[in-house]
Amino acid sequence: MKTKLWLAGLAVAVSLMGANRAVAQSNQDMPAFGALEATRPDVVQNKAMAWLTTATNNDAAKLREAEVLWARADRSVLDNLADTFALGNAQAAVVLQVVRDDKAPPPVGVPEVLKSAKADVFFRANFGLAVARHLSNRRVHEEALAILNSVNPEQTIDPAAYLFHRAVCEHALLKKDEANRTIVRLIRTQAMARSASRSCPPS
Repeated sequence: MKTKLWLAGLAVAVSLMGANRAVAQSNQDMPAFGALEATRPDVVQNKAMAWLTTATNNDAAKLREAEVLWARADRSVLDNLADTFALGNAQAAVVLQVVRDDKAPPPVGVPEVLKSAKADVFFRANFGLAVARHLSNRRVHEEALAILNSVNPEQTIDPAAYLFHRAVCEHALLKKDEANRTIVRLIRTQAMARSASRSCPPS
């Protein structure tokens, strides 16, 4: 997890109820969760290209354009993935353009492209995360939270980002108990992930 995101998550935890007290309280009323780790960039890219191949019926031009997207060094993995989804889905392209434009009115409710339960889980979860992140940053918290609540963090490539933005939205919407549980889960799973990485022998 990126340092800035981790520090921001801790800041939210402290502002809510204090990290130590939150973790102690959670031991009594929260189920145990395993560590949630971000998916490696190369794995995400391979999945994205496989999705695009299917979505565009192996459109060579679109695939070449996607390769250019993934070669960008100045964009996050989630940004590259969202742009790949936009190449293969016209509705996604429109939604992404709207949520990225601070001057454009944000969507009201969950965008239609994210509502279908029949949609590919990889697309729905991760495009949803990308859209919710932009809405959360624009302080459109109700819609962002509705999108995040429609998927599970385990389905996304970056569960920490999912949990962080969910906690931000819950806190902004005065859902204090929910925000406490979310941020505690973020703290606990990140601690478990770091512990696991230290215990793994070098390859």
